[in-house]
Amino acid sequence: MSFSQNMQYLRKLKGITQEELADTVGVSRQSVSKWETGDAFPETEKIIQLCDIFGVPMDVLLRGDAKSYIGACSDGERGGNADGETEGENGGDPLCVTAEEAERVKDFGTLPKKTRKCVIASAAEGLIFIVAAAVYVCLGAILGLWHPAWIIFIFAIALSALAEHIIKNKDGIAAAVMRGLRDSIILLATAVYLLLGFLYNLWHPGWVIFIIAVVLMIIFDVIKSAIKRRKK
Repeated sequence: MSFSQNMQYLRKLKGITQEELADTVGVSRQSVSKWETGDAFPETEKIIQLCDIFGVPMDVLLRGDAKSYIGACSDGERGGNADGETEGENGGDPLCVTAEEAERVKDFGTLPKKTRKCVIASAAEGLIFIVAAAVYVCLGAILGLWHPAWIIFIFAIALSALAEHIIKNKDGIAAAVMRGLRDSIILLATAVYLLLGFLYNLWHPGWVIFIIAVVLMIIFDVIKSAIKRRKK
């Protein structure tokens, strides 16, 4: 199989679109399309990234038969990527590993960088909810604010989403923050609206917060796109 055929096969096997792969590698969707049609060839740096994502050695991706390579490898025994690391088989997410793969890891430092980010992100999310639960119990037991203190969990969900974007970022902290804020802004707006309503009875005009949230989403999108264009 040619490089272009291997690319197309491995991408579909991972269950990701050309646009998703392009975003991960840091190129345009048109570039990925040209790679798969054989009209263009990626730089060495991009080839290494592709090996990391697909979890195959470089020689297999460039001049081997990816289909035969995948078929010859038993579950959990697939060869490493270009850096000798083993990528996870988790439905197309190159950031995590399967439970079987995790059991074979004796040292956190031996995990691939992307996998370490996944583990750290999960730990951060867990810590956020533990802190939220502790604050909720304290507000309820000490101040009797069981209601509306439960709104803190909405903030926790939004904060965990933001933390995940920042920790797993691939386009830089600034772009990750913009993406995280965009994805969590509606949750934050909902939490603020409920607080205004329950604490100050400002159900009206508190609903204006949602209009502000939509405007902020557009602004965050524009800033994120500008950051990505600047890096390219």
